[in-house]
Amino acid sequence: AADAAVERSVEEYYPAVDRWLAAETTVVDGDTVLYLRDVTERHDDRQTVERLQQRLSRLESIDTLVATVLQQVVDASDREEVWETVVRRLGTAELYEFVWVGERDPADDRLRVAASAGEAPDVLAAIDAQLGSKTALPGQRAVETGATCVVETIPDDDAIPRNLRVAAFSRGLQSAVAVPIASGGTVSGVLGVYVGREDGVSPQEQASLDALGAVAGFAVTAIRQADLLFADTVTELCLAVHNDSVPFV
Repeated sequence: AADAAVERSVEEYYPAVDRWLAAETTVVDGDTVLYLRDVTERHDDRQTVERLQQRLSRLESIDTLVATVLQQVVDASDREEVWETVVRRLGTAELYEFVWVGERDPADDRLRVAASAGEAPDVLAAIDAQLGSKTALPGQRAVETGATCVVETIPDDDAIPRNLRVAAFSRGLQSAVAVPIASGGTVSGVLGVYVGREDGVSPQEQASLDALGAVAGFAVTAIRQADLLFADTVTELCLAVHNDSVPFV
């Protein structure tokens, strides 16, 4: 004898109509009856809730990570320890694929790679190659303006050199944020963070990274002042101004 019909209920996505449909089968007077209900709105609501929960969880992880880095940065004894602490903690976390710190040379205002972390040697090589050119990388723009520079979609940003876009694309890096490391108007360097998430860097996440850049800048400034305070020698600079148009003269 054939198996008796049983009631079943499934939900499937139908690309042709771009809808989620709930299909229910039941037996009525010996006949199998199929019911279809549009449950797309319920699925959309569920996905929205899941995305918000994931974003909240990520923000909590970021805040915890940044708080840990801030404490270690404050306790650092020299600039190199500050740079290594930042990239080591951020670059080895699952939140970011690649992190680098550029230190600003006050003599010519150029950046040099001071530290990096993450499995992206081709990206680092592309950044290092461009730092000596006139091309304005996100990190260079952040240093020049003193403001955070966000790149929503790296492969589509024509302002970024092609070799860097290709290297980032090959590593699955979708977006980047460059945070100036500054204190009291003095920019010491830049923190570059690259992520592979499609939703990029949220404003809340950017605020946390901005705070890290400010504290790192404060730590570097404090270290420099301490070095001057305990230096064995001091250089005195005298300036002579003879231009009568200068108010002080």
